[in-house]
Amino acid sequence: MVSPDSNDVDRAFELSVQAGSPGAEIRGGLQVRLTAVPAASGLFRERARTWLDDLQWPPQERDDVVAAVCEAVENVISHAYHARQPGEVLLNAHVERAPQGMRQAVLEVIDHGRWRQAPADPGDRGHGFTIMRASMASVRTVLSDGGTRLEMRSRSVPA
Repeated sequence: MVSPDSNDVDRAFELSVQAGSPGAEIRGGLQVRLTAVPAASGLFRERARTWLDDLQWPPQERDDVVAAVCEAVENVISHAYHARQPGEVLLNAHVERAPQGMRQAVLEVIDHGRWRQAPADPGDRGHGFTIMRASMASVRTVLSDGGTRLEMRSRSVPA
């Protein structure tokens, strides 16, 4: 992987990163909003991992959620804004109660770019959705004129 230059890091920090406060969820949520540049991927990874660690998420399931978030963010960085100036990528996450004393992480990765279908022959690329689906209980893509929203739910873990 090519290391990000300082301009990418500066652009990534142009938008805010903040931990949410407790609300209707079991514990506080997470919101991360950054410019969709390569340096942002690592920042999303770090924030998602820290948030799940703070929630005492089991390590294997934590790693699955972080992998899915990273794949979703990488898709935005690589595809959402095409040749235009990079826009923003937003991660909203919270935890909900699940049946039988369990809980689930509920995450949305949102961009304001344009959806485009994968090429017929993606070469060595095109495995992001496969990884996300293998890592999460559910993955749903919502397309609109205003961008793309990827909704993901983790597998349930003990509360």
